[in-house]
Amino acid sequence: MNECKVEDCTKEGSLKGHCRTHYMQIYRNGKVSTYKYHHGMGDTRFYNTWRGMKERSTKKDHALHKYYWDKGVRLYKEWYIFNNFKKDMYKSFLKHVEKHGEKNTTIERIDNSGGYNPDNCKWATNQEQWKNKDNSRLVTFNNRTETLSQWARELGIGPRTLHYRLLNWDFEKAMTLQALDNITRHLFDYK
Repeated sequence: MNECKVEDCTKEGSLKGHCRTHYMQIYRNGKVSTYKYHHGMGDTRFYNTWRGMKERSTKKDHALHKYYWDKGVRLYKEWYIFNNFKKDMYKSFLKHVEKHGEKNTTIERIDNSGGYNPDNCKWATNQEQWKNKDNSRLVTFNNRTETLSQWARELGIGPRTLHYRLLNWDFEKAMTLQALDNITRHLFDYK
């Protein structure tokens, strides 16, 4: 018996050259549904990343349409098919996961105004993603640029505290003074 005629389907094809699943799709719809290919990755983070990216950038009525569709962010036509996305991005996904873990691996557009395509996408950590958001407040200090939240974490203070400091204190002092313990805070006035 031969394999199903449908690309990437490994089931046996006994019904006019198709497996039962694809034969029934052709019988009911007149064609094979491209999103029904069995790639075995339906429950993986990689597949769900692709599905989320596809929905955000192809549906005008998506909940986040104002951040994607309305800004002209579109999906590369080849990536409408999961296996094409997998061919382009899976190896780099596995490398990133090995280094940073699966939960800390997200897809990022290098240029926020560009679409999802092989030249504009890479895998990034959550912290790298936050840095690339349109509304992130970036602060450069000692030739290093980080988000306000990242600097606050480094100083051991809350982001709102650092924001207050930057508005009301000398810049150098705001960026170098570590968190004070409760006793020290009462003894000195650091305005």
